[in-house]
Amino acid sequence: MLSSQVAPNYTDNGVSGVTASFPASQIVLEVKRERGRAYPGLLSPAPSTDVIYRAFAVFTVGKSVLDVGSGAGSGLVHFEQAREICALDHAPLALAFAAQLVPHARFVERDATRSPLPQAEVAIVVDMLGQISEPLALLRAVGAAVGEGGLLLIAEAQASVAQELLAPVRAAFSKSQLLALLADAGFVVEEVLSEGSFLTLVTRRQGCAWSQGLEAADALLAEGLTEDAHRLLQRAPAHASGLAEASWFHRLGELERAAGHGDAAIAALFEAERRGPDDGRALATLSELLLEMGADSDAARFALSALERDAADGRALVALLRALGSNLECHQAVKLWSNAARLCPADIDVAVNFARSAAEQGAYAVGIRALERVREFHVALGADFHLTLGWLLVLTGRMSEAWMEVRMVQVLAPEHPGLDDLLVALCADEPVGQA
Repeated sequence: MLSSQVAPNYTDNGVSGVTASFPASQIVLEVKRERGRAYPGLLSPAPSTDVIYRAFAVFTVGKSVLDVGSGAGSGLVHFEQAREICALDHAPLALAFAAQLVPHARFVERDATRSPLPQAEVAIVVDMLGQISEPLALLRAVGAAVGEGGLLLIAEAQASVAQELLAPVRAAFSKSQLLALLADAGFVVEEVLSEGSFLTLVTRRQGCAWSQGLEAADALLAEGLTEDAHRLLQRAPAHASGLAEASWFHRLGELERAAGHGDAAIAALFEAERRGPDDGRALATLSELLLEMGADSDAARFALSALERDAADGRALVALLRALGSNLECHQAVKLWSNAARLCPADIDVAVNFARSAAEQGAYAVGIRALERVREFHVALGADFHLTLGWLLVLTGRMSEAWMEVRMVQVLAPEHPGLDDLLVALCADEPVGQA
């Protein structure tokens, strides 16, 4: 429990700014109400994870604990019976706040995907994978930190087409997606604590030849050694191990696809599907491959099969939309692209397609919101994004903002074929000299 001696007092500074003061230490910190981080006792868009940490506490008794992405430390206060606690986060402000709550813990400022993690018997990852671009890299780093037989206690938001993810949360995970990630990183699930809004699991590191080989192949790919990775994946281990085995052949299929070896890619993806009958990833990739080959009807069939296995598979839904194309009624396209945008909120192409389908129905404000939302995830955006947003702003009479988007297109792609039409539309409504 949080001691009243260290509990902060909050003072609103307007908008999202809040001052947190700790009377016992006379420390004053400026914090924000935002989705990326919860502060104890402060209402914000970030969900409370106290119930998760309380459930995890029993597994930390007498153990060394590493909380990866510890944030402001509200979860750390539940580990009173741990032998030692190490809190890791990339944000110095979050660590400074946590140090006031749990002063006996060790605090490490580090990007968890870029450098080795401190060793521990038990690692905690709560509401973090969806906020980073490389969740598998993080899980592998955690696996190295806990070692063979070490525990990982993990909780991530469960995906659905009804979700509304706020930046910086890029993704939620269906159960099959999360299990596949864990298997790829060499973890096996020992217990499912909850399948509610958060998937809450107890897992143990048991690296096998399949997961170790996948990690070696991905390391080669990261170095640009594609042929070496290809040769490694062609030498499959002898013993089966479930989802990691399916991932092996899925990765091989992706390499064959990138190399233009269509038949070999299809064979590898079918092998992945056979070895992971509850896993829809291979079917989604098959759908994408068939789209590239012009087999739209077959692509739609495989995408539907993938969605039957995992209704929250954003890749499969996008492949289905592309396969169906003009066969969809406008209202159907808007609904499905809206679902895709919920599943893939950081995907620029998805946001652009959603905005365009909404515009065809006259829902310009909906399209603008879709584009403004994806903008929260990216520093740089492509010319098509700015052109689409520019048109929607023109259609809603927001001319000065539309000019800003035009100037972005002029910088990024001055020869873009759609630029002239947008300029004509703007100049027709603007006073002389506005440009």
